[in-house]
Amino acid sequence: MTRAFGDDDRAEGGKLQRSALVIVSGDDHHHDLFGASSAFTLLAAEAGLAARPAVGFKRFTNPLPGTASADVYLLYSDGGEFPIAQQQALVDLVRGGKGLLVVHSGARLSPTTQSTGGLPMPLHALLGYKQVDERSEIVVGCPLTIEISAKHCVTRGLARFEVRDGTWATAIDDVDHQVLAYARTPAGPVPAMYVREPGDGRVCYIGAGHDRRSWGDPAFRSLTIQALRWAARLTGSGDGG
Repeated sequence: MTRAFGDDDRAEGGKLQRSALVIVSGDDHHHDLFGASSAFTLLAAEAGLAARPAVGFKRFTNPLPGTASADVYLLYSDGGEFPIAQQQALVDLVRGGKGLLVVHSGARLSPTTQSTGGLPMPLHALLGYKQVDERSEIVVGCPLTIEISAKHCVTRGLARFEVRDGTWATAIDDVDHQVLAYARTPAGPVPAMYVREPGDGRVCYIGAGHDRRSWGDPAFRSLTIQALRWAARLTGSGDGG
């Protein structure tokens, strides 16, 4: 059963249970936001987190308790607006010790997001993510092979797996990432999952996760659960667990 969190219901066994806020934003023209919200909230609960779904990214400046108290944020979107000030506030929260898991389209920012004068968007700078092309999603529904490339808490027990999914042709524009998996595509391998630790926080990006065909896949579910646990500091910082 999914557990919501609040000021009075996060205690479990006398200890404060860590919590996750699963945030979707945008419309459902290309992505099933309602399905994603339900699926990832349940996965967060399976990860041992008090989990709650939320809608909209305009919540990080002067955050209300439900946002401020979360230990890890999961982002999934379809063109939802994410103003620069809100992105920067999220960056500050993560650098201050929060966890962040961005899944599939969660880093694809709306064209209506304000200009930064040629500088990277704060969210992209936090992820070390470079948006290659608006049309760079690998065809959804085709078999996608994910190759695990590094030992880590997030990839424990997993090897190469295949899922019917889509991912993004992304570029990493920083040097302090640990790439944990690559997706095999006709254009060659692209990073499918990586982690980094900016400031006191933990950040993980998973390129797959378009729809329920991956959300129900055992390997993808394990990857997501372990990523959430790592981001929430329920496991160690590397491959030690």
